[in-house]
Formats: sequence, structure tokens, C-alpha cells
Amino acid sequence: MSDFNYYEVTCTSMQVLKAYMKVPASIDFEQVCLEARQIDGGHFVLKNEDWEYDETREIFKDSKMLDEPIEYIEEDFKDD
Repeated sequence: MSDFNYYEVTCTSMQVLKAYMKVPASIDFEQVCLEARQIDGGHFVLKNEDWEYDETREIFKDSKMLDEPIEYIEEDFKDD
């Protein structure tokens, strides 16, 4: 079993953009989706468009990713 799971996050505006997450396998899908809704930091900033979260789906490690995945550790999912 892999130590990490990989996810593709899709947001839409006038076009579709994707970001990728590399998450410890111990984190459940619901937590991943909540974190995915917070992704921005330049991943979805383009021409000041208003991006809408569309979906998160699990992908295989060897899937063709357009960019390097954003890497997370377990502490990233702990409540403050």
C-alpha cells in the first residue's frame, strides 16, 4: 500500500484549471475535499477571474499530471 494518495482538483471559470495534491494515505477523502476547496496561492489565479471549485477526484500516482502535485503532511489537516 502506498504511503500517499494523489488527487486532481478542478476549478472552472471561463476555462478549466487543474491542481494536484499528494496527501498522506491516512487522510480521508472528506478532509482532502475540504482542503482542496482552499487551494489558491496562484494555482487558480489567472486574469483576476472568479474561480469556482468543481471537484476533487483520486488519481493514480503515475497519471499524467500537468503540474507537480502540492505536497501535504498530516499536520496540514489538523485543526488549529
